[in-house]
Amino acid sequence: MKLTDTSTLHQYQLKNRLVMPPMVSFGLGCSDGDVTARHIHHYLARAQAGVGLIILEATAVLPQGRLSPEELGLWRDEQIPGLAHVAEACHMGGAMVLVQLHHAGPATCPEAGPRVGPSAYTDANGSVQALTLEEIAAIRRAFTQAALRAREAGVDGVELHGCHGYLLNAFAHPGYNRREDDYGGSTEGRTHLAREIIQDIQSACGDDFIVTVRMGGNDPDLEESRRIAEFYIQAGVHGLNVSSGMDGSVQSPEGFPFDGRFYLAQGIRQQAAGRVPVMGVGGVRSWEQAQAVLDAGCADLVCAGRAMLADDQFAAAALQCASPTYPCRGCKGGCRWPMACPALKKRRQDRPASPF
Repeated sequence: MKLTDTSTLHQYQLKNRLVMPPMVSFGLGCSDGDVTARHIHHYLARAQAGVGLIILEATAVLPQGRLSPEELGLWRDEQIPGLAHVAEACHMGGAMVLVQLHHAGPATCPEAGPRVGPSAYTDANGSVQALTLEEIAAIRRAFTQAALRAREAGVDGVELHGCHGYLLNAFAHPGYNRREDDYGGSTEGRTHLAREIIQDIQSACGDDFIVTVRMGGNDPDLEESRRIAEFYIQAGVHGLNVSSGMDGSVQSPEGFPFDGRFYLAQGIRQQAAGRVPVMGVGGVRSWEQAQAVLDAGCADLVCAGRAMLADDQFAAAALQCASPTYPCRGCKGGCRWPMACPALKKRRQDRPASPF
């Protein structure tokens, strides 16, 4: 399969196999969860470049479950119009669009509320409180209400954030979930909350609404993550987006030619066995890398994250088998976008009209 080939997600056809994954855009002026004009421009530019699917950044379902005070939100109806403008911009550019629904759980910022999870524990950042059944039910409702707002805003579906150490990830991981009720124990119990949310959203939003899950492929290892993926597929999820889980470090066999996260995606894709498409992510900065991932059978859809931050026209170049004009520099210590990204600085000099 080629990067330019069409692909199917649920009942919809994507025009190619290139995905803009969810990436928080702190620094674009978000206040109280509201979309700004800079968010709209940000996503419009990538859609116009030709990417097939855009997954909007982590968007909080509750104000007390935010990763940062700058995180986008869908916990109140007043946030619908802003998201509608983003959805319209993506569709104008020809991209399908999902919004990633998020509860930070153990990674909740101090300004937003207490750190919470399936079980209580203490780490270097302080204490995590165990959620009660009543609190779990409220979070479950919040995810569904946020999905309904997303549907009203005109997005094509939602992605549940179930990796990177956030709430649904903590529930799925046996090392962090020590509950003895229906939400703990076996893999079935630890995926119970996510599966309930998947089915709640499908019931509330209808059969034509896409629901995917971003999951860890190492929670705590690939074999357990394959079992987690199976429960998500059986619950009716339409796609899986594979990254790292509670433990951000990823191991892959010696000689594996790509980022280790693609090794995890490959394993989850084998488990899915064509029932749902699997997205993979891991440092893709060129069309050659993206195509090689597809050729190796690591994923059905390829995410290129930082490359699209560095160059808003990355998709246009990649789909034409060309090099990006402003390549991601892979800054040591983590991505410096937008505040100090060297590629973005060059873009600003070349295109001074850009708000970035």
